[in-house]
Amino acid sequence: MNESRLPYSRLVVAVYAKAATPESAYAQHLTEKRSREFVNQLVRAGVEPRRLETRAVVVNAPVLIDPLDNPTRYNQAVEIIPVDR
Repeated sequence: MNESRLPYSRLVVAVYAKAATPESAYAQHLTEKRSREFVNQLVRAGVEPRRLETRAVVVNAPVLIDPLDNPTRYNQAVEIIPVDR
């Protein structure tokens, strides 16, 4: 991601979390904090900070539904999205 695959792309780190209401201030705070910490770890690993952007998304349903698994298991997720390729 850093040197060989997408060396110049900007990346959005999107953190998703399920909350009872999408307006939940605590859930918004938590997802923002998680996304910033994830970006900080990428910077420590050598990704240039100017390439990174955070996005916190609060939803009122599970992020992923797997009918063969526990339906409440996937209540949070992290996605790295290349903006320009």
